[in-house]
Amino acid sequence: MGKTVLLKLLDLLLGTPLVHAARLIVPRKNVSEIHKILFIRPGGIGDAVLLIPAIKAIKTKYPDPQIDILAEKRNCGVFSICPEVRDINLYDRPKELWNAIRNEYDVVIDTESSY
Repeated sequence: MGKTVLLKLLDLLLGTPLVHAARLIVPRKNVSEIHKILFIRPGGIGDAVLLIPAIKAIKTKYPDPQIDILAEKRNCGVFSICPEVRDINLYDRPKELWNAIRNEYDVVIDTESSY
């Protein structure tokens, strides 16, 4: 089983219960308290390209938060040309996945639409 398939399976099995559990223990933040945003982009290159206008819109409306990306290797080139993105981590590289996991993000946006 490939790493990407394994990660998607874990997301399918654990993602929703963990999100619901987090809602019970993590208080919601006001926009002024948001300093770091993580976008998770596991889809194709076309989806990554279509995500860039949303990233630009968020950065225009809320210029202060840092925006990071957690993506597959095939998408990282798309995000590397987006000046609004501070850092790109690849989730098929364990060290970079760990970097994203251990960061304390105020907002995490998972753009996968299939689950």
